[in-house]
Amino acid sequence: MAATFVFQPGTFRSRRGVAIGSRPLDRDGIILASQRDVSETPVRMGYDEPTVMWRMTRADGQSSHAVIHAHQDGAAVVWFVNGRPLGFREFDDWAAALRWSEQMQAQSWATGWRLASE
Repeated sequence: MAATFVFQPGTFRSRRGVAIGSRPLDRDGIILASQRDVSETPVRMGYDEPTVMWRMTRADGQSSHAVIHAHQDGAAVVWFVNGRPLGFREFDDWAAALRWSEQMQAQSWATGWRLASE
């Protein structure tokens, strides 16, 4: 189902205080972004925040989770027990960090940890 957005003319203002969306007399339609308001420099798109890979618990109430974070030189995995960082490991690439995180999860499972329900 497609959503329809309707903006009233003059709803948005540029940094210079000029109403964006007002209709010039010689054109039809509205202007949402004119060339002067759009950066010439391409913006890097992507998600570069730390991401929780898995959460696990034990019958005795302990909790564990692993976080992966990509950076310019590769990626890092940090693992936590009861909310405290227990260790970290650096990797040259994202794929190696993901494989290692999955191996750590499998080892934790083998020693009694179970996936936490969220």
